[in-house]
Formats: sequence, C-alpha cells, structure tokens
Amino acid sequence: MRQITNAAQSVQLAQAARNAEQATINAAQAAKALRQAPVTNVQEIHLTVKSDTHEVIATLVNTETNEVIRQIPAEETRRASEVIRAITGQLINKIV
Repeated sequence: MRQITNAAQSVQLAQAARNAEQATINAAQAAKALRQAPVTNVQEIHLTVKSDTHEVIATLVNTETNEVIRQIPAEETRRASEVIRAITGQLINKIV
C-alpha cells in the first residue's frame, strides 16, 4: 500500500512539474506572439494566471469594442488541456 501511495505522489509531483514547465512555455509563446501582433493605441494586452492550473493566458483586446482579438493559448487548446487533466486525475485516483 505504501508503494502505491509513494508512486501516486511521485506521479502527482511529476505532473505538477510538467504543469509549471508548460506554464513557462505558454508564457514565452504568448509573449512572442503578442510582440508579433500589431498593437495600436486601442488595444490592450491582458495577462491572467489561472489559480488552479497556474496557466498563463494572454489576451489581446480592442479597448473600443472589448473584442478579444487573440488569446494564447486558444480557448480550444485550454479546453483540451482541461479534459486531459480530468482524465489523468481519474486514472491516478483509480490507481491509488
């Protein structure tokens, strides 16, 4: 039983490390993409960090219309990540 608990803790620590690494990669990609996007005085860059996943979300917003011009990572990518995290969590819970 102790080995299973230690294995589950190791898996969780590895997942946390991968999440932190991915958040760093996402932030770097967001910064690069936003530097390449044309910015005028009617656009703002919003950076948000999700408290549960530590994911950095960069959003380029038109201040006149409040329209989201670009979001990094894209909403579809974020949803896919959430599904993968949910499935992984269920598998870990079944192992423990």
